[in-house]
Amino acid sequence: IDRDPRLAQGLDRQMILRRAAKLLAGLLSVLIGLLALLWVLAFVREREGGVPAGMRLIPTSLGRVAVVERGPANGAPVLLIHGTAGWSGFWSEVNAYLASRGWRVIAVDMPPFGYSDRDPVGRYDRVSQARRLSEVLRQVAGGQPAMVVAHSFGAGAGAELASIDPAAVTGLVLVDPALGVP
Repeated sequence: IDRDPRLAQGLDRQMILRRAAKLLAGLLSVLIGLLALLWVLAFVREREGGVPAGMRLIPTSLGRVAVVERGPANGAPVLLIHGTAGWSGFWSEVNAYLASRGWRVIAVDMPPFGYSDRDPVGRYDRVSQARRLSEVLRQVAGGQPAMVVAHSFGAGAGAELASIDPAAVTGLVLVDPALGVP
Protein backbone atom coordinates (compact mmCIF):
# COMPACT_ATOMS: atom_id res chain seq x y z
CA ILE A 1 0.00 0.00 0.00
CA ASP A 2 2.86 2.36 0.85
CA ARG A 3 4.36 1.82 -2.59
CA ASP A 4 1.17 2.29 -4.64
CA PRO A 5 -0.85 5.44 -3.70
CA ARG A 6 -3.68 4.41 -6.07
CA LEU A 7 -4.30 1.31 -3.95
CA ALA A 8 -4.43 3.42 -0.78
CA GLN A 9 -6.94 5.80 -2.44
CA GLY A 10 -9.13 2.87 -3.44
CA LEU A 11 -9.17 1.55 0.14
CA ASP A 12 -10.02 5.03 1.47
CA ARG A 13 -12.95 5.27 -0.96
CA GLN A 14 -14.23 1.85 0.07
CA MET A 15 -14.01 2.81 3.74
CA ILE A 16 -15.87 6.06 3.09
CA LEU A 17 -18.57 4.24 1.11
CA ARG A 18 -18.99 1.64 3.88
CA ARG A 19 -19.31 4.36 6.52
CA ALA A 20 -21.82 6.26 4.37
CA ALA A 21 -23.85 3.08 3.83
CA LYS A 22 -23.88 2.38 7.58
CA LEU A 23 -24.96 5.96 8.31
CA LEU A 24 -27.71 5.77 5.70
CA ALA A 25 -28.92 2.43 7.07
CA GLY A 26 -28.95 3.90 10.59
CA LEU A 27 -30.93 6.95 9.48
CA LEU A 28 -33.37 4.76 7.59
CA SER A 29 -33.83 2.58 10.68
CA VAL A 30 -34.55 5.66 12.80
CA LEU A 31 -37.07 6.93 10.23
CA ILE A 32 -38.84 3.57 10.07
CA GLY A 33 -38.91 3.45 13.87
CA LEU A 34 -40.44 6.94 14.08
CA LEU A 35 -43.08 6.09 11.50
CA ALA A 36 -43.94 2.90 13.37
CA LEU A 37 -44.21 4.87 16.62
CA LEU A 38 -46.52 7.43 14.99
CA TRP A 39 -48.67 4.60 13.61
CA VAL A 40 -48.93 2.96 17.05
CA LEU A 41 -49.75 6.28 18.75
CA ALA A 42 -52.42 7.04 16.14
CA PHE A 43 -53.87 3.54 16.52
CA VAL A 44 -54.08 3.94 20.31
CA ARG A 45 -55.45 7.50 20.05
CA GLU A 46 -58.13 6.51 17.58
CA ARG A 47 -59.20 3.35 19.43
CA GLU A 48 -59.58 4.84 22.89
CA GLY A 49 -63.28 5.36 22.25
CA GLY A 50 -65.24 8.44 21.36
CA VAL A 51 -63.83 11.71 20.19
CA PRO A 52 -61.92 14.21 22.31
CA ALA A 53 -63.52 17.31 23.76
CA GLY A 54 -63.86 20.04 21.16
CA MET A 55 -64.43 17.60 18.32
CA ARG A 56 -67.64 16.24 16.88
CA LEU A 57 -68.64 13.63 14.35
CA ILE A 58 -70.59 14.87 11.32
CA PRO A 59 -72.72 12.19 9.63
CA THR A 60 -72.32 11.85 5.85
CA SER A 61 -73.56 9.29 3.35
CA LEU A 62 -70.05 7.76 3.43
CA GLY A 63 -69.65 7.62 7.22
CA ARG A 64 -69.03 10.08 10.02
CA VAL A 65 -66.28 12.68 9.66
CA ALA A 66 -64.55 14.06 12.76
CA VAL A 67 -64.43 17.84 12.81
CA VAL A 68 -62.82 20.49 15.01
CA GLU A 69 -64.49 23.90 14.82
CA ARG A 70 -63.10 27.16 16.13
CA GLY A 71 -63.82 30.82 15.70
CA PRO A 72 -67.02 32.83 15.62
CA ALA A 73 -70.16 31.14 14.29
CA ASN A 74 -70.76 34.10 11.95
CA GLY A 75 -67.18 34.16 10.64
CA ALA A 76 -66.35 33.31 7.05
CA PRO A 77 -65.72 29.55 6.97
CA VAL A 78 -62.34 28.07 6.14
CA LEU A 79 -61.97 24.32 5.68
CA LEU A 80 -58.60 22.79 6.61
CA ILE A 81 -57.75 19.43 5.00
CA HIS A 82 -54.67 17.47 6.08
CA GLY A 83 -52.45 15.20 4.01
CA THR A 84 -51.68 11.48 4.21
CA ALA A 85 -51.43 10.00 7.71
CA GLY A 86 -52.43 13.37 9.17
CA TRP A 87 -55.37 14.48 11.23
CA SER A 88 -57.05 17.76 12.20
CA GLY A 89 -54.59 18.24 15.07
CA PHE A 90 -51.81 19.03 12.61
CA TRP A 91 -53.64 22.29 11.90
CA SER A 92 -53.97 23.32 15.58
CA GLU A 93 -51.71 26.40 15.37
CA VAL A 94 -53.18 27.52 12.05
CA ASN A 95 -56.64 26.81 13.43
CA ALA A 96 -56.03 29.02 16.51
CA TYR A 97 -54.47 31.79 14.41
CA LEU A 98 -57.31 31.96 11.88
CA ALA A 99 -59.99 31.69 14.58
CA SER A 100 -58.42 34.59 16.48
CA ARG A 101 -58.78 36.70 13.32
CA GLY A 102 -62.49 36.04 12.91
CA TRP A 103 -62.54 33.01 10.60
CA ARG A 104 -64.84 30.11 11.33
CA VAL A 105 -62.33 27.28 11.09
CA ILE A 106 -63.41 23.74 10.23
CA ALA A 107 -60.57 21.21 10.43
CA VAL A 108 -61.45 17.67 9.39
CA ASP A 109 -60.01 14.22 10.03
CA MET A 110 -60.11 12.81 6.51
CA PRO A 111 -60.94 9.12 6.54
CA PRO A 112 -59.24 6.72 7.03
CA PHE A 113 -57.22 8.93 9.41
CA GLY A 114 -57.98 10.46 12.77
CA TYR A 115 -61.27 9.91 14.53
CA SER A 116 -63.41 9.70 11.38
CA ASP A 117 -65.17 6.46 10.55
CA ARG A 118 -63.40 3.99 8.31
CA ASP A 119 -65.25 3.19 5.14
CA PRO A 120 -65.97 -0.57 5.09
CA VAL A 121 -65.82 -0.47 1.28
CA GLY A 122 -62.61 1.60 1.24
CA ARG A 123 -63.90 4.60 -0.73
CA TYR A 124 -60.99 6.99 -0.22
CA ASP A 125 -60.62 8.21 -3.79
CA ARG A 126 -60.73 11.95 -4.50
CA VAL A 127 -64.36 11.99 -5.57
CA SER A 128 -65.54 10.13 -2.45
CA GLN A 129 -63.44 12.36 -0.20
CA ALA A 130 -64.82 15.45 -1.95
CA ARG A 131 -68.37 14.18 -1.45
CA ARG A 132 -67.65 13.77 2.27
CA LEU A 133 -66.26 17.29 2.46
CA SER A 134 -69.22 18.74 0.56
CA GLU A 135 -71.65 17.11 2.98
CA VAL A 136 -69.61 18.29 5.98
CA LEU A 137 -69.62 21.86 4.69
CA ARG A 138 -73.36 21.82 4.05
CA GLN A 139 -73.97 20.79 7.65
CA VAL A 140 -71.28 22.73 9.48
CA ALA A 141 -71.10 25.92 7.41
CA GLY A 142 -74.85 26.02 6.82
CA GLY A 143 -74.51 26.34 3.07
CA GLN A 144 -72.10 29.27 3.29
CA PRO A 145 -69.17 28.75 0.88
CA ALA A 146 -65.76 28.17 2.44
CA MET A 147 -62.16 29.00 1.72
CA VAL A 148 -60.48 25.59 1.34
CA VAL A 149 -56.88 25.07 2.50
CA ALA A 150 -55.53 21.60 1.68
CA HIS A 151 -52.13 20.05 2.29
CA SER A 152 -50.26 17.32 0.41
CA PHE A 153 -52.49 14.37 -0.53
CA GLY A 154 -55.51 16.23 0.90
CA ALA A 155 -55.08 18.74 -1.92
CA GLY A 156 -56.58 16.22 -4.34
CA ALA A 157 -59.79 16.06 -2.32
CA GLY A 158 -59.82 19.85 -1.96
CA ALA A 159 -59.37 20.39 -5.69
CA GLU A 160 -62.03 17.78 -6.44
CA LEU A 161 -64.41 19.51 -4.00
CA ALA A 162 -63.94 22.78 -5.86
CA SER A 163 -64.62 20.93 -9.11
CA ILE A 164 -67.74 18.95 -8.14
CA ASP A 165 -69.30 21.56 -5.80
CA PRO A 166 -68.00 24.97 -6.87
CA ALA A 167 -70.78 26.77 -4.96
CA ALA A 168 -69.29 25.39 -1.72
CA VAL A 169 -65.86 26.95 -2.31
CA THR A 170 -64.84 30.63 -2.32
CA GLY A 171 -61.16 29.93 -2.82
CA LEU A 172 -58.65 27.10 -2.86
CA VAL A 173 -55.18 27.17 -1.30
CA LEU A 174 -53.01 24.13 -1.96
CA VAL A 175 -50.02 23.67 0.34
CA ASP A 176 -47.31 21.42 -1.12
CA PRO A 177 -49.96 19.57 -3.14
CA ALA A 178 -49.56 15.93 -4.08
CA LEU A 179 -52.08 15.88 -6.90
CA GLY A 180 -50.66 13.08 -9.01
CA VAL A 181 -51.37 14.85 -12.29
CA PRO A 182 -48.89 15.36 -15.15
